[in-house]
Formats: sequence, C-alpha cells, structure tokens
Amino acid sequence: MAPPRPLLLLSEDHALADLLAPLVEAEGGYSLTCAKPGEAWIVAAAQPWAAALADGAASLALLAASGLTVPFILLGGETLPPGVAAALRKPVRVAELMAALARHAAAAPAAGVALGAALRLDPAARVLARTGLGEGAARVRLTEKEAAILLHLHAAGRPVPKEELLGEVWGYSPEATTHTLETHVYRLRRKLVAAFGQAVVVTERGGYRLAP
Repeated sequence: MAPPRPLLLLSEDHALADLLAPLVEAEGGYSLTCAKPGEAWIVAAAQPWAAALADGAASLALLAASGLTVPFILLGGETLPPGVAAALRKPVRVAELMAALARHAAAAPAAGVALGAALRLDPAARVLARTGLGEGAARVRLTEKEAAILLHLHAAGRPVPKEELLGEVWGYSPEATTHTLETHVYRLRRKLVAAFGQAVVVTERGGYRLAP
C-alpha cells in the first residue's frame, strides 16, 4: 500500500483540520497537517507536499510568499485568483475537494523553492541545485541551519537583520552576543561559490539578503 500523500492546511481553525483530516485520508489517501498562517515559511520547508489548502485570502498570500511550488486550493473563495488551482466555497464539500486534488496534485511542478532564476532548493532533502540541467548538474547538500537561512531570506524578500535571523533560525534573543550566524554564512558562501560560482547570500545594512 502506498504511503499517504502529505497535504498542508494553513488555517487558524483547527476545528476545520479535525473535520477534514479523517475524510481526506479515507477518501483520497492524504495525511493532513494543519499549521498557523504565521508558520507558512517554516512548514513550506517541512517536506514535499502534494498540495496546500489555504483557509482564506490571507493564508493564500502567505503560502504564495513562502515559495512553495505545489497546487494551492483556496477554501472560502468565491472567485479563482491567479495561480490558484481551485477555489472552493465553505462549508467545504469533501467530494469537491477530492476532485480538485485529483485534477491538480498529480500535475504539481517539481518540488522546491526557486532562489533566483537559476537555483532551486529542495527543503526536504536540503539540496540546492542549478535548474534546467540534467543528472550531472551542479548541486550541493546543505545543513539544516544553512537551508533555514536561505528559506527565511527567500520568504522575507528583503534585507533581514542579523538579530531576526538569529531569532528565527536559532531561537536566540535579540540581545544575544554570538558569531554563530556569521560563521554559518561564511561557510555557506564558500560552499555555494565552489558549487555554482556565486555566493547567493549578500551582506547588506547589518544583515543579509539573497542575490537577485
């Protein structure tokens, strides 16, 4: 028997998750994970999701900003926004949800997060590879912290202060004095330059950002 396919629900309504979880498992062989909207960029990296359900327009916007490249299904939508696989009215009918998943989940694009035009990060495998190339393409395996740094910079889409990265990636307080971040970024840059000829992470105004 095939393992259940992971399905992400981004919602504050855990009652909705409790209702849908057994139904999508029984009807479609999915395993549903519910996360709060503020956790979008973290859960996007958790594993290669088959599809993602957004409970409302705000959750949908956060999913899109997370860099997740799987079919999005909007719950509670009256119209179909651009780039969204399906929009379903609430209360959600399981038959309609299963039909939408059947239409779009199988056609999901390659898992991963695009970092610029040439690189793609597979968060589950923690592998960064050059896109558009075959089996012999340059790729590099990252540590958990290196992948988390890249994912947070990608999700932010702006220069990120060092204090923010230390808090989000390591859980340190803003007052913490440490060179952990600088050391990790130095090693990450060396690794990426050796593999791709570019450092990817740029220093800017007391923090870091991704190169365009």
